Amino acid sequence: MEEFIQLPVVKSPFFNNKLGFALEYEATLKAPDGGVEVRLKTPKLLPIAARLRARSKEVPQEILADRTLIRAVEKDLAIIVNLPSPGQYYLDLYIAGDFSARSMDNATAFMIHCTGISRDANMTFPPVGTFGLTPYAAHYGISPESHPDPYIAPSCETTVTFSLLKNIKLTHSFQQWDPRDRSMVDYDRYALLKFKSDALASFLLSFPRRGVFVFSVFATDQDDKDGTPHCVFRYFIECKVPKMDAQPFPKTSRRWKYCRLMEPLKGELEINSKVRFVLESKLAAEIVVVVNEQWYSLHNNGKIWDGIIDLGAWAGKVTVYGKFDSKTDKYIPLLEYKLIDKSKPKYVYVTNN
Repeated sequence: MEEFIQLPVVKSPFFNNKLGFALEYEATLKAPDGGVEVRLKTPKLLPIAARLRARSKEVPQEILADRTLIRAVEKDLAIIVNLPSPGQYYLDLYIAGDFSARSMDNATAFMIHCTGISRDANMTFPPVGTFGLTPYAAHYGISPESHPDPYIAPSCETTVTFSLLKNIKLTHSFQQWDPRDRSMVDYDRYALLKFKSDALASFLLSFPRRGVFVFSVFATDQDDKDGTPHCVFRYFIECKVPKMDAQPFPKTSRRWKYCRLMEPLKGELEINSKVRFVLESKLAAEIVVVVNEQWYSLHNNGKIWDGIIDLGAWAGKVTVYGKFDSKTDKYIPLLEYKLIDKSKPKYVYVTNN
C-alpha cells in the first residue's frame, strides 16, 4: 500500500491524452539544490502549462512567478523548476488535447521538498510558453537540424540550422531576458540569416553579453505577401561566455535567398576604409554594392562574388543588391550596412563648471 501512496497524483486528462512519465517519480520531489525536473512522454505535440505554489502562506505568489520553464524535445516534455528558498511547494501541470482548446485541465501534481538553493536562485525564466517546436512548424515544413533540443549553452557565437521541406519566408527575433525588470531587451541585430535555400536555413547568433536569450524563428508562405508570420521554433539560450568584440550584423531583406554571406559580417562599417565583400550565390547574374548611391560591381568567380570596395568619406549606408535575371534591370535588395564616422562622438556630454 505504501508504494501507491508515494506515486504522483494523476488525473483523467493525463490518461486521456496518453501521457506517461519518462522516469519513475514519487509524489514528493526532493530538491537539495533548489531545482527539480519532470519529464513527460507525449504521443504528439501538446499545449502544457505549469503552476508553482508555496505550501506556506508567508511566501508571496509573485515571488514564484516565472520560476518554471517548459521545453519540448521531440516527444518529451521537460518541466524545470528553480526555487527561490528552502521550503515545501506544489507543482501542478495542466494539459489540453489540442492548441485550439480554450481551457486546460490539471493532469498531474507533485509536492516539492526543497532543502537548499543554488547559486542561481534568483534566476527566473522568460514567460513565453513552451520552448521548442510549435504547432505551426508542421504546416510550414520546418524542423531543427543542428539543435533539436531548444536549450543551448553556447560560448561567444553559435550557428543554428533548420531543414525546410518547401520554399517559405523566414524572419526572427533575438532578445535577452532581464530578470530584474522581468522584461525582454532587443538584440535582433546580433542574429543573422546567413544562408537560405529551399532545403536549408542557417542563422548565426552572436552574444555581446552573458545571460539568458530567447531566439524565435517565424515563417510565412512564400506567396503570402500580407500574412502574419507565425512562430515555428523557440530557443532558450544560456550564454555564460560572451563574445568580447561582438558587433551587430547587417540587416537581411526578406528576399535574401540562395545566397551565403561570407564577409563582412559586422553591420557597421567605417568611412575612409576599404572593405572586402564576399558572397556566395549560384543563381545571381550580378551582385553590386551601393555606397551612398555610388554603385560597384563585385567580380564573379564561379559561385563566389567578391571585391574590395572603397567606402568613401561620408556616413550613410551600404546596400548589397542582386540581379537574378540577366534579361532585366531589376535589382533586389539583399543586405544593408550602416556606414559610420567614428571620429564624431555619438553623444554630447554637458558638464557644469
